[in-house]
Amino acid sequence: MTAHQLDRPLFRRYPLTGEARLSTGPAPTPYHVYAGYGAFVGGHADSGAVAALLRNETVEPLLDTNGRALMGVWALDFTEASLGPHEEVQVSFFVTRGPAEPVRAGRMAATEAFFKIPNARLFCHGLWNSTARVVAYNREHLGLNARLVESAVSRSEERLRIEVQAGADTPGVRGDLQLGRASLRATFEFASRIGFGEVQRLNTQPWVEMKVVNPIGLRQRNDAALTGTRNAVNVLRYFDPGRERLSLSGPGYADLDFRPTYVQQMEGFTFVYLDPAEDA
Repeated sequence: MTAHQLDRPLFRRYPLTGEARLSTGPAPTPYHVYAGYGAFVGGHADSGAVAALLRNETVEPLLDTNGRALMGVWALDFTEASLGPHEEVQVSFFVTRGPAEPVRAGRMAATEAFFKIPNARLFCHGLWNSTARVVAYNREHLGLNARLVESAVSRSEERLRIEVQAGADTPGVRGDLQLGRASLRATFEFASRIGFGEVQRLNTQPWVEMKVVNPIGLRQRNDAALTGTRNAVNVLRYFDPGRERLSLSGPGYADLDFRPTYVQQMEGFTFVYLDPAEDA
């Protein structure tokens, strides 16, 4: 990273101050991403299937008014990071600590979970990274169920491709997304959902915060880690099922009936993931 990158407000607020002892050797903390690109694909899934995957956790899926569970898939290529360049694919469910009012159904419903529901969290369920060092950090330090994959995200000819093969005991993710222009309709629906004043505030604040919850297993409880994200470019549009595909398969995921509804494309991705702590 350059001195200019470290001087950005996000990294000044959360500098590298510690060290994690991992099976792969020492690693700086907290986790920084200085540059990258990718996409978040939001949508909804069968609430019963999501509840089954969360049955041993102390959180509940956040539903829309059609009774569908809100979720999404991340596909990211981190070209500069504190742990070195790497790729990431993540399957996340929106959750709360207790029962919550359902979100109004619609293609942009998951955006309300991000920006309008204070007690909403992202539950990191499926996670794949392309280097052993990052997998060790995510598993041993953050308590996330990360798996090693040789290469999961690629970009060419205005397409973003995702390839995580399912195994006998592991789920998988496959996708082919177009890298298109922003949709005025999607942008307007987003603004109308969260409020035009809130959009203006988001455009002026230095980063966006969200809490991410780890599964019980590598850690003994569902802790939450605060994250901060700032993108140089955001492109918001509806998912086009005629020209794009994104499917989940394998144990637990084949029954999700995941239906993608919108895509947030990101360029100039910067990110901080703090250490997990007991969640209020």
